[in-house]
This record gives sequence, structure tokens and C-alpha cells, in this order.
Amino acid sequence: MLKQFASIAPLLRVPALLGAASILMASGCSKTPGDGTPASAAAATTKGNRPDAAPAGEKGAAEGSGGRRAASIILAASDVKTVIIPFTNINAAFGGKTIDAAFQIEPFTTAAVENQFAVRFKGLDEITPYDSAGFLVMSEAFAARTEVAQAWMVAYLRGVRDYMDAVDKGRGKEEIIKILMDNTRIKDRAIYDKMVMPAFHPNGEIDPESIRRAYREYRKLGYVTVELDPDKVYDPSFIRYATKLLGAYPHRYPY
Repeated sequence: MLKQFASIAPLLRVPALLGAASILMASGCSKTPGDGTPASAAAATTKGNRPDAAPAGEKGAAEGSGGRRAASIILAASDVKTVIIPFTNINAAFGGKTIDAAFQIEPFTTAAVENQFAVRFKGLDEITPYDSAGFLVMSEAFAARTEVAQAWMVAYLRGVRDYMDAVDKGRGKEEIIKILMDNTRIKDRAIYDKMVMPAFHPNGEIDPESIRRAYREYRKLGYVTVELDPDKVYDPSFIRYATKLLGAYPHRYPY
């Protein structure tokens, strides 16, 4: 049974890690925003030529729940330090044997495995099952235009359902892949059959506990310095409007 797709996954250079005493966990960053890839990942190294230390805000991705849990499977959390490595540099670092483990994103995860730079260890669906890892955020000005915001959310949710039908059930798959090829930098049709695609809740719901947990962890690490109530940053009214209009869609999520 399909649980949750995980397009972000830890990769390991196994021979190096077998003798590792510590790893340096890095929060990955994209140098090309808007290219259709997630916005953060992480990498680790036990070798020299380590990247510069990361700005505190970006380190949260690796030192947060998924990064720490993944690293603790390999070593004790106390053996892990955090830095930044761009996504596009991670596979080259694997090839140069200066990295021993990484959080990588597709299509680079598939490329690393196919080039035998690393092996795919676990998906985030196995490390932090059903966590909400990304969010769409409306500005207050846009949300204030209620009818426009509601119409946008209805259109978005229709797209999500078409996408999930394609990647989960194979329905309309070629049409969806063509849209992705036309609007992202991933132009190779063959790689879509090899990548692990990200999943979206077909009713647009997110897990509020994911927000609470991330807030607690980032506050503890010192990356979020503002006091706030995590439950007040999420307004489900727009997605609930869209779901009511379109009808609830069957899903496997626990929320």
C-alpha cells in the first residue's frame, strides 16, 4: 500500500560511514529558486574540505526533526554538526568522496544512485511519517480578497488531485509529466519513471502538529526567536471551502 511519497531522502556513502566517528550535517540550499524543487535538504561529511558554516536560519532543515532522526540512525546526535551545501554540489561532493551522507532532493537523488555515488537510505516518509514538509502561504492582502483567494484554492486543489491521480494511480500520467517537463528544469522524460515523487494531501490538509514540532525544535536551537502560538499561524478556512465545493477526496493520511 502506498504510504507517502518522499522526494527528499538521506543518501549514504556506505564504506565511509562504516568507520565514521562523526558527521557534519549540512542544510542544503537551492541557487535557482522557482525551479520546481523543494527548498531545503541536508548533507553530511567526515572529511576535509568542509563547506563554510551555515547561517543559523538555514541550518534548521538539517537539525530539525527529520535531519536529527536520520543522523541518529547512523551515529549519536552529539556526533553531528551542521553546515550548508547547495543541492547541486552534493552529488559532486559524493563523487569526490568528501561527503559521507546527505539529505538530497529529486532528481539528484536518482542521479546519485544511478551513478553509484551513494545508496538511498530511507525516505522522509519512513523517518517522519506524514509530516507536512512544505506549505503554501498567502499574504494577508491576498487573503483579504476572499473570493479571489477561495477561487485560487479551488484551482490549486484540482491540480493537486490531478497530480496525485497521475503519480499514485497512473491516471493522466503522461499529461501531468508533460506539464512538469514544460514548467520545471527536469526535461528528461525517462527520469520521471525513476524518481520518487512528492505527495500532496488531496484535500489540502496539513498536520498542525508538524508546525508545532518544528516551532519547538527551532526555538530550542535558537533559529526562531519570536514567541508565537503555532496554532494561530494556520488558517484552514480557504482549503476547507475548496474541499466543501469539490467534495472530500479519499486519502490515506491520518489527518
